[in-house]
Amino acid sequence: MNPTYNIDITQSAIEQIRLIQKNDFTIESQAFRLTIDGKGCTGFTYGLGFSKPKQDDLLLTFSYKDQSFVIVLDPFAAYYCKNGIIDYKRNIQTGEEGFLFINHDEKNHQGKFFKNEQKVPSHL
Repeated sequence: MNPTYNIDITQSAIEQIRLIQKNDFTIESQAFRLTIDGKGCTGFTYGLGFSKPKQDDLLLTFSYKDQSFVIVLDPFAAYYCKNGIIDYKRNIQTGEEGFLFINHDEKNHQGKFFKNEQKVPSHL
């Protein structure tokens, strides 16, 4: 993994990714992707799912039980998602389940942080 990235992934998330990869033939040539889907006052909203890797994606390789797999981030997500954890939660009582990304740097992305040029990528 790239040393400038401190992204962890829980065993629950790894197991769910592996389960989906094993049982869904429609994602055969796809990788698990972390995206930024939007921005609100409290920070970003994130998306996690499968898609085809693109040429400018950052590829983070993880190992689990002697197997490796890749998580991809587009350049925008890679800039803001350097420190966090990918998890998979399932609550049987409420019926809620899904992947989530907890960005440990979220406090830096709240409010109108983008007005500070030092907090945005130079190419934007």
